[in-house]
Amino acid sequence: MKKLLYSFVCSFLLLIINPIKTNGFTWELAFKVYHVTNGTEVADSYLIRVFQLNEITRNFDEIRTGWTSTNFSQDGQYKMNGTADINGYDELDPVFSQLTGDGDFLILFGERYFLLEHQTGGNYGDIYFTLNTETLDLSYEYCNANTGYVISGPLNFSPYNITLKNDFGSDSATAAGSIQFNGEVINNVGINGVTLTRDYHTFPHTATAINNQVIDGYKRVWRRWDNDFTTLERTFVNPNNYNIKAIFAKELNTNFNMSFNGGYISINGVQKYQSSFTTIKFYDDVLTYTIYAPNQYNGNFYYTFSQWKKDGSYYSNSSTIELTNLTSHLDNYTAEYTYTLSNLGEAVSFGTTIGAPIVINWNDNPSATNYQIWRRNKNNGVWTTPVHIGTVSVGVHTFTDIDCILKAWKDGIEIEYDVRGYYSGNGSYQDPYWSKVYGEMFKIGERKLNEIAVKYSIENYPNPFNPETIIRYTLPEAIQLEIKVYDMIGREVAELINRFQMDGSYEIRFDGSNLPSGVFVYTIKTSKYFASKKMMLIK
Repeated sequence: MKKLLYSFVCSFLLLIINPIKTNGFTWELAFKVYHVTNGTEVADSYLIRVFQLNEITRNFDEIRTGWTSTNFSQDGQYKMNGTADINGYDELDPVFSQLTGDGDFLILFGERYFLLEHQTGGNYGDIYFTLNTETLDLSYEYCNANTGYVISGPLNFSPYNITLKNDFGSDSATAAGSIQFNGEVINNVGINGVTLTRDYHTFPHTATAINNQVIDGYKRVWRRWDNDFTTLERTFVNPNNYNIKAIFAKELNTNFNMSFNGGYISINGVQKYQSSFTTIKFYDDVLTYTIYAPNQYNGNFYYTFSQWKKDGSYYSNSSTIELTNLTSHLDNYTAEYTYTLSNLGEAVSFGTTIGAPIVINWNDNPSATNYQIWRRNKNNGVWTTPVHIGTVSVGVHTFTDIDCILKAWKDGIEIEYDVRGYYSGNGSYQDPYWSKVYGEMFKIGERKLNEIAVKYSIENYPNPFNPETIIRYTLPEAIQLEIKVYDMIGREVAELINRFQMDGSYEIRFDGSNLPSGVFVYTIKTSKYFASKKMMLIK
Protein backbone atom coordinates (compact mmCIF):
# COMPACT_ATOMS: atom_id res chain seq x y z
CA MET A 1 0.00 0.00 0.00
CA LYS A 2 2.83 2.38 0.78
CA LYS A 3 4.23 1.89 -2.70
CA LEU A 4 0.94 2.75 -4.33
CA LEU A 5 0.40 5.97 -2.33
CA TYR A 6 3.95 7.02 -3.00
CA SER A 7 3.41 6.45 -6.74
CA PHE A 8 0.30 8.65 -6.88
CA VAL A 9 1.92 11.54 -5.05
CA CYS A 10 5.08 11.52 -7.16
CA SER A 11 3.16 11.43 -10.45
CA PHE A 12 0.84 14.31 -9.66
CA LEU A 13 3.37 16.83 -8.46
CA LEU A 14 6.26 16.43 -10.86
CA LEU A 15 4.84 17.59 -14.17
CA ILE A 16 7.98 18.69 -15.88
CA ILE A 17 9.03 15.11 -16.60
CA ASN A 18 6.86 13.06 -18.96
CA PRO A 19 5.61 10.08 -16.96
CA ILE A 20 5.50 6.59 -18.43
CA LYS A 21 1.88 5.56 -18.03
CA THR A 22 1.09 1.98 -17.09
CA ASN A 23 -2.08 0.00 -16.65
CA GLY A 24 -3.04 -2.90 -14.35
CA PHE A 25 -1.97 -1.22 -11.07
CA THR A 26 -2.43 -3.31 -7.90
CA TRP A 27 -1.11 -0.86 -5.34
CA GLU A 28 -2.42 0.30 -2.03
CA LEU A 29 -1.98 3.46 0.00
CA ALA A 30 -1.92 3.33 3.79
CA PHE A 31 -2.24 6.25 6.21
CA LYS A 32 -1.47 6.50 9.93
CA VAL A 33 -2.76 9.77 11.35
CA TYR A 34 -2.42 10.05 15.12
CA HIS A 35 -1.38 11.92 18.21
CA VAL A 36 0.29 10.59 21.39
CA THR A 37 -1.44 10.63 24.76
CA ASN A 38 0.38 9.27 27.79
CA GLY A 39 2.85 7.53 25.50
CA THR A 40 0.10 5.86 23.51
CA GLU A 41 -0.64 6.55 19.78
CA VAL A 42 -4.26 7.57 19.31
CA ALA A 43 -5.87 7.49 15.87
CA ASP A 44 -7.16 10.87 14.58
CA SER A 45 -9.87 11.69 12.06
CA TYR A 46 -8.12 13.83 9.44
CA LEU A 47 -9.05 15.10 5.95
CA ILE A 48 -6.85 13.78 3.16
CA ARG A 49 -7.24 15.13 -0.39
CA VAL A 50 -5.92 13.64 -3.63
CA PHE A 51 -5.22 15.69 -6.80
CA GLN A 52 -4.28 14.47 -10.26
CA LEU A 53 -2.44 16.33 -12.97
CA ASN A 54 -4.61 17.43 -15.91
CA GLU A 55 -2.14 17.30 -18.75
CA ILE A 56 -4.22 19.66 -20.90
CA THR A 57 -4.73 22.47 -18.42
CA ARG A 58 -1.47 21.79 -16.54
CA ASN A 59 -3.37 22.08 -13.28
CA PHE A 60 -4.04 19.86 -10.27
CA ASP A 61 -7.64 18.64 -10.37
CA GLU A 62 -9.02 17.35 -7.08
CA ILE A 63 -10.32 13.80 -7.59
CA ARG A 64 -10.79 12.34 -4.09
CA THR A 65 -11.44 13.56 -0.52
CA GLY A 66 -11.81 11.45 2.64
CA TRP A 67 -11.38 11.26 6.43
CA THR A 68 -9.24 8.79 8.30
CA SER A 69 -10.80 6.54 10.94
CA THR A 70 -10.46 7.03 14.71
CA ASN A 71 -9.54 3.35 15.01
CA PHE A 72 -6.27 1.68 14.07
CA SER A 73 -6.00 -1.59 12.18
CA GLN A 74 -2.86 -3.65 11.65
CA ASP A 75 -1.46 -4.94 8.35
CA GLY A 76 1.68 -6.84 9.15
CA GLN A 77 4.14 -4.40 10.68
CA TYR A 78 2.07 -1.34 9.69
CA LYS A 79 -0.51 0.34 11.88
CA MET A 80 -3.10 2.36 9.92
CA ASN A 81 -6.39 4.14 10.28
CA GLY A 82 -7.01 4.74 6.60
CA THR A 83 -6.27 3.08 3.29
CA ALA A 84 -6.94 3.59 -0.41
CA ASP A 85 -7.64 0.88 -2.93
CA ILE A 86 -5.87 0.89 -6.29
CA ASN A 87 -7.55 -1.02 -9.11
CA GLY A 88 -9.49 -3.86 -7.65
CA TYR A 89 -8.71 -4.58 -3.98
CA ASP A 90 -11.07 -4.05 -1.09
CA GLU A 91 -9.09 -2.29 1.56
CA LEU A 92 -9.81 -2.07 5.24
CA ASP A 93 -10.92 1.37 6.44
CA PRO A 94 -10.84 3.07 2.98
CA VAL A 95 -10.31 6.82 3.17
CA PHE A 96 -11.90 7.41 -0.24
CA SER A 97 -13.20 5.41 -3.13
CA GLN A 98 -11.02 3.46 -5.47
CA LEU A 99 -8.30 5.29 -7.44
CA THR A 100 -7.24 4.55 -10.98
CA GLY A 101 -3.51 4.04 -10.98
CA ASP A 102 -2.58 6.17 -13.96
CA GLY A 103 -0.90 9.58 -13.93
CA ASP A 104 0.88 11.89 -11.53
CA PHE A 105 -0.63 12.64 -8.14
CA LEU A 106 -0.54 14.95 -5.17
CA ILE A 107 -1.51 13.73 -1.68
CA LEU A 108 -2.51 16.71 0.47
CA PHE A 109 -2.40 16.75 4.27
CA GLY A 110 -3.66 20.14 5.38
CA GLU A 111 -1.29 22.67 3.81
CA ARG A 112 1.46 20.22 2.90
CA TYR A 113 1.66 17.56 0.26
CA PHE A 114 3.62 14.76 -1.26
CA LEU A 115 4.39 14.76 -4.98
CA LEU A 116 4.26 11.38 -6.75
CA GLU A 117 6.10 11.41 -10.06
CA HIS A 118 6.05 8.36 -12.28
CA GLN A 119 9.45 7.66 -13.81
CA THR A 120 9.59 3.93 -14.50
CA GLY A 121 7.07 1.30 -15.48
CA GLY A 122 6.06 -0.42 -12.23
CA ASN A 123 2.68 -2.02 -11.47
CA TYR A 124 2.51 -3.14 -7.84
CA GLY A 125 3.62 -2.24 -4.35
CA ASP A 126 2.59 -0.24 -1.28
CA ILE A 127 3.10 3.33 -0.07
CA TYR A 128 2.77 4.17 3.65
CA PHE A 129 2.30 7.71 5.05
CA THR A 130 2.31 8.92 8.68
CA LEU A 131 1.17 12.19 10.24
CA ASN A 132 1.50 13.21 13.88
CA THR A 133 -1.24 15.82 14.23
CA GLU A 134 0.30 17.14 17.43
CA THR A 135 3.87 17.64 16.23
CA LEU A 136 2.84 18.01 12.56
CA ASP A 137 5.56 15.52 11.71
CA LEU A 138 4.60 14.27 8.22
CA SER A 139 6.52 11.59 6.33
CA TYR A 140 6.21 8.59 4.13
CA GLU A 141 7.60 5.48 5.74
CA TYR A 142 7.75 3.17 2.81
CA CYS A 143 7.53 3.20 -0.99
CA ASN A 144 8.06 -0.07 -2.81
CA ALA A 145 10.46 0.39 -5.71
CA ASN A 146 8.17 -1.62 -7.98
CA THR A 147 5.66 1.21 -8.04
CA GLY A 148 7.83 3.07 -10.57
CA TYR A 149 7.26 6.30 -8.66
CA VAL A 150 9.58 8.76 -6.95
CA ILE A 151 8.15 10.68 -4.00
CA SER A 152 9.00 14.28 -3.16
CA GLY A 153 7.91 15.82 0.09
CA PRO A 154 6.52 16.80 2.30
CA LEU A 155 6.32 20.10 0.41
CA ASN A 156 4.68 23.43 1.09
CA PHE A 157 2.44 24.99 -1.57
CA SER A 158 4.24 27.56 -3.77
CA PRO A 159 1.39 29.19 -5.72
CA TYR A 160 2.00 31.67 -8.55
CA ASN A 161 -0.57 33.90 -10.23
CA ILE A 162 -0.78 34.07 -14.01
CA THR A 163 -3.07 36.91 -15.16
CA LEU A 164 -4.24 36.72 -18.78
CA LYS A 165 -5.78 39.77 -20.49
CA ASN A 166 -7.26 40.62 -23.88
CA ASP A 167 -7.10 44.19 -25.18
CA PHE A 168 -9.67 44.28 -27.98
CA GLY A 169 -9.05 47.82 -29.21
CA SER A 170 -11.08 50.99 -28.92
CA ASP A 171 -13.91 49.27 -27.04
CA SER A 172 -11.63 47.19 -24.81
CA ALA A 173 -13.37 48.55 -21.71
CA THR A 174 -16.47 46.51 -22.54
CA ALA A 175 -15.31 43.81 -24.99
CA ALA A 176 -14.39 40.36 -23.73
CA GLY A 177 -13.43 37.24 -25.61
CA SER A 178 -11.39 34.09 -25.32
CA ILE A 179 -7.81 33.06 -24.70
CA GLN A 180 -6.21 29.63 -24.63
CA PHE A 181 -4.18 28.41 -21.66
CA ASN A 182 -2.45 25.04 -21.81
CA GLY A 183 -4.84 23.87 -24.52
CA GLU A 184 -7.98 24.94 -22.63
CA VAL A 185 -10.09 27.81 -24.00
CA ILE A 186 -10.93 30.34 -21.29
CA ASN A 187 -13.89 32.58 -22.07
CA ASN A 188 -14.99 36.05 -20.98
CA VAL A 189 -11.46 37.42 -20.81
CA GLY A 190 -11.27 41.18 -21.26
CA ILE A 191 -9.02 44.07 -20.35
CA ASN A 192 -9.25 43.33 -16.62
CA GLY A 193 -8.12 39.79 -17.19
CA VAL A 194 -8.53 36.40 -15.56
CA THR A 195 -6.08 35.26 -12.89
CA LEU A 196 -5.10 31.59 -12.68
CA THR A 197 -3.12 30.14 -9.78
CA ARG A 198 -0.61 27.41 -10.50
CA ASP A 199 1.81 25.59 -8.19
CA TYR A 200 5.56 25.73 -8.63
CA HIS A 201 5.67 22.15 -9.85
CA THR A 202 3.18 22.66 -12.70
CA PHE A 203 5.46 24.85 -14.78
CA PRO A 204 5.96 25.34 -17.71
CA HIS A 205 2.65 26.82 -18.91
CA THR A 206 1.60 28.10 -22.33
CA ALA A 207 -0.80 30.91 -23.21
CA THR A 208 -2.03 31.28 -26.79
CA ALA A 209 -3.84 34.31 -28.19
CA ILE A 210 -6.89 33.47 -30.32
CA ASN A 211 -6.76 35.44 -33.57
CA ASN A 212 -9.74 36.72 -35.58
CA GLN A 213 -12.32 36.56 -32.81
CA VAL A 214 -15.66 38.14 -33.68
CA ILE A 215 -17.00 40.20 -30.77
CA ASP A 216 -20.00 42.52 -30.98
CA GLY A 217 -20.02 42.25 -34.77
CA TYR A 218 -16.35 43.16 -35.22
CA LYS A 219 -13.46 40.89 -36.08
CA ARG A 220 -10.53 41.29 -33.70
CA VAL A 221 -7.16 40.81 -35.36
CA TRP A 222 -4.29 39.89 -33.05
CA ARG A 223 -1.31 42.24 -33.30
CA ARG A 224 1.11 41.25 -30.52
CA TRP A 225 1.50 40.63 -26.83
CA ASP A 226 2.52 43.48 -24.59
CA ASN A 227 6.27 44.07 -24.51
CA ASP A 228 6.18 43.46 -28.27
CA PHE A 229 6.13 39.68 -28.03
CA THR A 230 5.16 38.77 -31.60
CA THR A 231 4.13 35.10 -31.73
CA LEU A 232 0.66 33.88 -30.81
CA GLU A 233 2.02 31.45 -28.24
CA ARG A 234 3.87 32.40 -25.08
CA THR A 235 5.51 29.87 -22.77
CA PHE A 236 6.27 30.48 -19.08
CA VAL A 237 9.15 28.21 -18.23
CA ASN A 238 10.22 29.54 -14.86
CA PRO A 239 7.85 29.55 -11.88
CA ASN A 240 6.88 33.17 -11.33
CA ASN A 241 3.96 35.60 -11.28
CA TYR A 242 2.96 36.73 -14.79
CA ASN A 243 0.68 39.51 -16.01
CA ILE A 244 0.36 39.40 -19.80
CA LYS A 245 -1.94 41.05 -22.34
CA ALA A 246 -2.87 40.01 -25.88
CA ILE A 247 -3.35 43.15 -28.00
CA PHE A 248 -5.87 43.16 -30.83
CA ALA A 249 -7.07 45.61 -33.47
CA LYS A 250 -10.73 46.06 -34.24
CA GLU A 251 -11.36 45.38 -37.93
CA LEU A 252 -13.65 47.92 -39.59
CA ASN A 253 -15.58 47.20 -42.76
CA THR A 254 -15.16 49.73 -45.57
CA ASN A 255 -16.93 50.50 -48.82
CA PHE A 256 -14.88 52.62 -51.22
CA ASN A 257 -15.90 53.02 -54.84
CA MET A 258 -14.97 55.01 -57.93
CA SER A 259 -17.20 56.47 -60.59
CA PHE A 260 -15.36 54.47 -63.28
CA ASN A 261 -14.14 50.90 -63.51
CA GLY A 262 -10.54 49.81 -63.20
CA GLY A 263 -9.10 52.79 -61.34
CA TYR A 264 -7.14 52.94 -58.10
CA ILE A 265 -6.86 54.96 -54.93
CA SER A 266 -3.96 55.19 -52.49
CA ILE A 267 -4.38 54.37 -48.80
CA ASN A 268 -1.45 55.43 -46.61
CA GLY A 269 0.77 55.36 -49.66
CA VAL A 270 -0.28 51.90 -50.91
CA GLN A 271 -2.18 51.69 -54.18
CA LYS A 272 -5.46 49.77 -53.99
CA TYR A 273 -7.00 48.83 -57.32
CA GLN A 274 -10.75 48.84 -57.71
CA SER A 275 -10.97 45.08 -58.11
CA SER A 276 -9.61 44.73 -54.56
CA PHE A 277 -11.65 47.47 -52.91
CA THR A 278 -13.91 44.92 -51.24
CA THR A 279 -10.89 43.50 -49.38
CA ILE A 280 -9.76 46.82 -47.92
CA LYS A 281 -9.91 46.69 -44.13
CA PHE A 282 -9.30 49.52 -41.69
CA TYR A 283 -8.23 48.98 -38.09
CA ASP A 284 -8.77 51.07 -35.00
CA ASP A 285 -5.11 50.88 -33.93
CA VAL A 286 -4.10 53.01 -36.93
CA LEU A 287 -4.48 56.63 -35.86
CA THR A 288 -4.86 58.16 -39.34
CA TYR A 289 -5.75 56.80 -42.76
CA THR A 290 -4.86 59.07 -45.68
CA ILE A 291 -6.88 58.28 -48.80
CA TYR A 292 -5.76 59.83 -52.08
CA ALA A 293 -7.72 59.70 -55.35
CA PRO A 294 -5.20 60.71 -58.07
CA ASN A 295 -5.85 61.78 -61.62
CA GLN A 296 -5.07 58.77 -63.74
CA TYR A 297 -5.10 57.12 -67.13
CA ASN A 298 -7.31 54.09 -67.50
CA GLY A 299 -7.87 52.36 -70.77
CA ASN A 300 -8.20 55.02 -73.46
CA PHE A 301 -9.31 57.86 -71.20
CA TYR A 302 -7.81 60.32 -68.75
CA TYR A 303 -9.76 60.66 -65.51
CA THR A 304 -9.68 63.84 -63.44
CA PHE A 305 -10.80 63.78 -59.80
CA SER A 306 -13.76 66.04 -59.07
CA GLN A 307 -15.11 65.22 -55.56
CA TRP A 308 -15.61 62.68 -52.78
CA LYS A 309 -19.12 61.59 -51.91
CA LYS A 310 -20.19 60.02 -48.62
CA ASP A 311 -23.38 57.97 -48.68
CA GLY A 312 -24.27 59.62 -52.00
CA SER A 313 -23.85 63.21 -50.79
CA TYR A 314 -21.00 65.67 -51.29
CA TYR A 315 -18.17 65.17 -48.82
CA SER A 316 -15.01 66.94 -50.08
CA ASN A 317 -13.52 68.40 -53.23
CA SER A 318 -10.00 67.59 -52.11
CA SER A 319 -8.49 64.52 -53.72
CA THR A 320 -6.88 63.68 -50.35
CA ILE A 321 -9.01 62.97 -47.29
CA GLU A 322 -8.01 61.79 -43.81
CA LEU A 323 -9.97 59.47 -41.55
CA THR A 324 -8.79 59.56 -37.93
CA ASN A 325 -9.48 57.69 -34.69
CA LEU A 326 -11.77 55.16 -36.32
CA THR A 327 -13.89 53.06 -33.96
CA SER A 328 -16.77 51.70 -36.06
CA HIS A 329 -17.59 50.43 -39.54
CA LEU A 330 -17.17 53.12 -42.19
CA ASP A 331 -19.72 54.79 -44.42
CA ASN A 332 -19.80 54.48 -48.20
CA TYR A 333 -17.25 56.72 -49.91
CA THR A 334 -17.12 57.29 -53.67
CA ALA A 335 -14.43 59.11 -55.63
CA GLU A 336 -16.15 60.99 -58.47
CA TYR A 337 -14.23 61.67 -61.71
CA THR A 338 -14.70 63.47 -64.99
CA TYR A 339 -12.97 62.04 -68.03
CA THR A 340 -11.64 62.96 -71.42
CA LEU A 341 -10.17 60.97 -74.27
CA SER A 342 -6.55 60.19 -73.44
CA ASN A 343 -3.62 60.93 -75.70
CA LEU A 344 -3.22 57.24 -76.38
CA GLY A 345 -2.39 56.81 -80.04
CA GLU A 346 -1.06 59.93 -81.75
CA ALA A 347 2.69 59.15 -81.97
CA VAL A 348 2.72 61.66 -84.85
CA SER A 349 5.24 61.24 -87.65
CA PHE A 350 5.63 63.00 -91.00
CA GLY A 351 6.25 62.12 -94.61
CA THR A 352 9.80 62.50 -95.86
CA THR A 353 9.43 63.89 -99.40
CA ILE A 354 11.03 67.34 -99.40
CA GLY A 355 9.05 69.83 -101.51
CA ALA A 356 5.83 67.78 -101.30
CA PRO A 357 2.83 68.72 -99.18
CA ILE A 358 3.30 67.78 -95.54
CA VAL A 359 1.88 64.32 -94.74
CA ILE A 360 0.88 63.69 -91.10
CA ASN A 361 0.71 60.10 -89.80
CA TRP A 362 -0.47 58.84 -86.38
CA ASN A 363 -1.70 55.81 -84.44
CA ASP A 364 -5.28 55.12 -83.36
CA ASN A 365 -6.87 55.67 -80.00
CA PRO A 366 -9.43 52.81 -80.11
CA SER A 367 -12.07 54.89 -78.31
CA ALA A 368 -11.87 57.94 -80.58
CA THR A 369 -14.88 58.78 -82.75
CA ASN A 370 -12.88 60.91 -85.18
CA TYR A 371 -9.73 63.05 -85.38
CA GLN A 372 -9.38 66.77 -85.87
CA ILE A 373 -6.18 68.03 -87.48
CA TRP A 374 -4.92 71.35 -86.13
CA ARG A 375 -1.99 73.45 -87.35
CA ARG A 376 -0.01 76.43 -86.11
CA ASN A 377 3.21 78.07 -87.29
CA LYS A 378 5.74 80.38 -85.75
CA ASN A 379 5.61 83.91 -87.12
CA ASN A 380 8.34 86.28 -85.95
CA GLY A 381 8.99 84.03 -82.95
CA VAL A 382 5.31 83.84 -81.91
CA TRP A 383 3.03 80.87 -82.50
CA THR A 384 -0.05 81.75 -84.50
CA THR A 385 -3.58 80.86 -83.35
CA PRO A 386 -4.18 77.13 -84.09
CA VAL A 387 -6.27 76.47 -87.22
CA HIS A 388 -8.51 73.45 -87.70
CA ILE A 389 -7.51 72.17 -91.14
CA GLY A 390 -9.43 68.90 -91.40
CA THR A 391 -11.37 66.05 -89.76
CA VAL A 392 -11.05 62.33 -90.52
CA SER A 393 -12.83 59.26 -89.22
CA VAL A 394 -11.33 56.81 -86.73
CA GLY A 395 -9.36 54.19 -88.57
CA VAL A 396 -7.78 56.79 -90.89
CA HIS A 397 -4.13 57.24 -89.92
CA THR A 398 -2.90 59.90 -92.36
CA PHE A 399 -3.69 63.42 -93.52
CA THR A 400 -2.05 65.60 -96.19
CA ASP A 401 -1.80 69.34 -95.55
CA ILE A 402 -2.03 70.81 -99.06
CA ASP A 403 -1.36 74.28 -97.69
CA CYS A 404 2.22 73.50 -96.66
CA ILE A 405 5.19 71.83 -98.26
CA LEU A 406 7.89 69.94 -96.37
CA LYS A 407 11.38 71.32 -96.15
CA ALA A 408 14.57 70.00 -94.63
CA TRP A 409 14.92 70.11 -90.83
CA LYS A 410 15.50 73.69 -89.62
CA ASP A 411 14.92 74.98 -93.16
CA GLY A 412 11.89 77.19 -93.62
CA ILE A 413 9.46 78.05 -90.87
CA GLU A 414 8.47 76.00 -87.83
CA ILE A 415 5.11 74.32 -88.30
CA GLU A 416 3.36 72.20 -85.65
CA TYR A 417 0.46 69.77 -85.94
CA ASP A 418 -1.90 68.33 -83.35
CA VAL A 419 -3.93 65.22 -84.20
CA ARG A 420 -6.74 65.70 -81.70
CA GLY A 421 -9.00 62.73 -81.02
CA TYR A 422 -12.67 63.33 -80.27
CA TYR A 423 -14.99 61.06 -78.25
CA SER A 424 -18.69 61.53 -78.92
CA GLY A 425 -19.70 59.65 -75.75
CA ASN A 426 -19.14 62.76 -73.63
CA GLY A 427 -18.00 65.31 -76.21
CA SER A 428 -14.38 65.25 -74.98
CA TYR A 429 -11.18 65.86 -76.89
CA GLN A 430 -7.65 64.73 -76.37
CA ASP A 431 -5.34 67.31 -74.84
CA PRO A 432 -3.34 69.35 -77.39
CA TYR A 433 -0.05 67.68 -78.21
CA TRP A 434 2.02 69.42 -80.85
CA SER A 435 4.60 67.83 -83.17
CA LYS A 436 7.05 69.98 -85.12
CA VAL A 437 8.34 70.00 -88.71
CA TYR A 438 9.88 72.66 -90.95
CA GLY A 439 8.13 73.76 -94.09
CA GLU A 440 6.76 76.53 -96.24
CA MET A 441 3.23 77.87 -96.22
CA PHE A 442 1.31 78.27 -99.47
CA LYS A 443 0.35 81.80 -100.41
CA ILE A 444 -2.70 83.27 -98.73
CA GLY A 445 -5.87 82.32 -100.54
CA GLU A 446 -4.57 79.14 -102.12
CA ARG A 447 -6.49 76.00 -101.41
CA LYS A 448 -7.09 72.56 -102.80
CA LEU A 449 -10.55 71.72 -104.15
CA ASN A 450 -12.33 68.40 -103.84
CA GLU A 451 -12.50 67.62 -107.57
CA ILE A 452 -10.28 64.92 -109.03
CA ALA A 453 -8.24 66.32 -111.89
CA VAL A 454 -8.07 64.37 -115.14
CA LYS A 455 -6.15 66.92 -117.28
CA TYR A 456 -4.18 70.15 -117.11
CA SER A 457 -6.24 73.34 -117.18
CA ILE A 458 -6.25 76.92 -115.97
CA GLU A 459 -8.91 79.71 -115.91
CA ASN A 460 -9.99 82.66 -113.80
CA TYR A 461 -13.22 84.28 -112.62
CA PRO A 462 -14.62 86.84 -112.46
CA ASN A 463 -13.15 88.34 -115.61
CA PRO A 464 -13.08 91.37 -115.82
CA PHE A 465 -12.36 91.80 -112.04
CA ASN A 466 -11.79 94.57 -109.47
CA PRO A 467 -9.57 94.17 -107.57
CA GLU A 468 -9.48 90.34 -107.03
CA THR A 469 -9.98 87.26 -109.19
CA ILE A 470 -9.64 83.55 -108.51
CA ILE A 471 -7.37 81.47 -110.74
CA ARG A 472 -8.41 77.81 -110.81
CA TYR A 473 -6.12 75.13 -112.21
CA THR A 474 -5.94 71.34 -112.34
CA LEU A 475 -3.02 68.90 -112.29
CA PRO A 476 -3.52 65.27 -113.37
CA GLU A 477 -0.23 64.31 -111.72
CA ALA A 478 2.19 65.46 -109.02
CA ILE A 479 4.66 67.82 -110.61
CA GLN A 480 6.78 70.96 -110.24
CA LEU A 481 4.91 74.00 -111.59
CA GLU A 482 4.98 77.78 -111.92
CA ILE A 483 2.05 80.20 -112.14
CA LYS A 484 2.94 83.80 -112.94
CA VAL A 485 1.21 87.07 -114.03
CA TYR A 486 2.64 89.44 -116.70
CA ASP A 487 1.61 92.85 -118.13
CA MET A 488 1.04 93.34 -121.82
CA ILE A 489 4.68 94.21 -122.53
CA GLY A 490 5.89 90.98 -120.91
CA ARG A 491 6.98 92.24 -117.51
CA GLU A 492 6.39 89.80 -114.61
CA VAL A 493 4.11 91.45 -112.06
CA ALA A 494 3.51 88.46 -109.71
CA GLU A 495 4.76 84.91 -109.05
CA LEU A 496 1.86 83.02 -107.54
CA ILE A 497 3.31 79.48 -107.32
CA ASN A 498 6.75 77.98 -107.92
CA ARG A 499 6.99 74.54 -106.25
CA PHE A 500 6.16 70.86 -106.36
CA GLN A 501 2.47 70.10 -106.01
CA MET A 502 0.36 66.94 -105.79
CA ASP A 503 -2.27 66.12 -108.39
CA GLY A 504 -5.74 67.62 -107.94
CA SER A 505 -7.78 70.74 -108.51
CA TYR A 506 -6.68 73.99 -106.87
CA GLU A 507 -7.50 77.65 -106.78
CA ILE A 508 -5.54 80.72 -105.69
CA ARG A 509 -6.70 84.28 -105.19
CA PHE A 510 -4.93 87.07 -107.20
CA ASP A 511 -5.14 90.62 -105.81
CA GLY A 512 -4.60 93.48 -108.28
CA SER A 513 -5.06 96.33 -105.82
CA ASN A 514 -1.56 97.69 -106.49
CA LEU A 515 -1.83 97.45 -110.29
CA PRO A 516 -3.36 99.90 -112.80
CA SER A 517 -6.35 99.03 -114.92
CA GLY A 518 -5.54 97.01 -117.99
CA VAL A 519 -5.09 93.58 -119.56
CA PHE A 520 -2.80 91.04 -117.90
CA VAL A 521 -1.61 87.55 -118.88
CA TYR A 522 -1.39 84.63 -116.42
CA THR A 523 0.54 81.46 -117.27
CA ILE A 524 0.95 77.91 -115.98
CA LYS A 525 4.15 76.05 -116.71
CA THR A 526 5.31 72.50 -115.93
CA SER A 527 7.74 70.16 -117.62
CA LYS A 528 4.78 68.70 -119.50
CA TYR A 529 2.33 71.56 -119.94
CA PHE A 530 2.21 75.29 -120.65
CA ALA A 531 -0.80 77.58 -121.04
CA SER A 532 -1.54 81.33 -120.82
CA LYS A 533 -4.74 83.34 -120.66
CA LYS A 534 -5.79 87.00 -120.49
CA MET A 535 -7.71 88.76 -117.75
CA MET A 536 -8.87 92.38 -117.43
CA LEU A 537 -8.56 94.57 -114.36
CA ILE A 538 -11.10 97.45 -114.38
CA LYS A 539 -10.96 100.05 -111.64
